[in-house]
Amino acid sequence: MQPFHARGFSLTELLIILCLVAIVSSMAVPNLNQYVQNNRHDNLRHSLQSHLKTTRSEAISLMRRVELCGSSTGQQCDHAWNQGWLIRDVATGSTLAYTRQAEPAIGTGRLRWAGTGASSQTILYQANGTTAASNGRFILCGGDDTVVWQLVINRQGRVRHNSGLEAGQNDGALCR
Repeated sequence: MQPFHARGFSLTELLIILCLVAIVSSMAVPNLNQYVQNNRHDNLRHSLQSHLKTTRSEAISLMRRVELCGSSTGQQCDHAWNQGWLIRDVATGSTLAYTRQAEPAIGTGRLRWAGTGASSQTILYQANGTTAASNGRFILCGGDDTVVWQLVINRQGRVRHNSGLEAGQNDGALCR
């Protein structure tokens, strides 16, 4: 019968393996952080897009004007799109839904609404599902003042998504 010899790693081999694992993990962590941030931005976009569609369908089903506006409190419109938004019936003033945004969803970026008028900081849907004004867009600007995504609302009240910039746009004008 052969004697059993224990086999294992020497201290030098173990240190080399640990160094390689540390190097590979240090390259993976920034990619993981970017992946998490991208998921947060996508979740924010999906939530906002869902609420835009809900606002439009509420206007059609109630057969009266319904608005979506930025709100930090959930009680009134204060144009604080970064903090949350509420859906309310214009005729009664009652709140139909309120969504509060978690701070990490936007991160260092900011959410902007660029409507047709300087004073137009709400999205107002008519009873037929069209918007009260012309086109408008939500813009998520990253921490480095670049456009991450845009949600464009047309006159018919429909919403489309655009990653980054469209032709003829620049980051400086949209993320000022």
